[in-house]
Order: sequence, then structure tokens, then C-alpha cells
Amino acid sequence: MDRGDILDRARQVMGRVFNVPPDSITEATRAVDVKGWDSLSHLIVLTGIEKKFDLDLPMGRAHAAQNVGDLVTIIQDTLHAQA
Repeated sequence: MDRGDILDRARQVMGRVFNVPPDSITEATRAVDVKGWDSLSHLIVLTGIEKKFDLDLPMGRAHAAQNVGDLVTIIQDTLHAQA
């Protein structure tokens, strides 16, 4: 799975959680850019991503992500580590 596929799938999760069009979320999107993105909704996003990708994210790294691009990198790294 390439980075674009990972981003698309992650955006689907975030779009559902935040009730926004998935294409409105970019790699540069930060929590402060999305209405309702707080610590609780961040956990909901991470849980949704784990289910969508069937993986266990390293929570320390996932919580420290500064933007969606960082999160995509973490997903990508985790997928490669589990392969």
C-alpha cells in the first residue's frame, strides 16, 4: 500500500469522525484546523485507523503526531514493521 492509499483511507476515517468531506483533509491538516478535534476525538480517530488498517499503532508516536502527514508516516512505518 502506498502513501496515497494510506492517506485516502485515513481521511475516510477522519471524515466520518469529524463529519467533513475526506478531501478537505490534507497531510498538512492539524488538529487546530478541524472543528471538534480534541484529545477524545483524537483517540476515536486512532481507534478507527487501527480498525481500518488492522494494526496496533504505537500510541506514543500517534499522540505526538503534529499533522495528518505525521500520522500517515506512523501508519506506513507500522504497516512495514508488521509485514
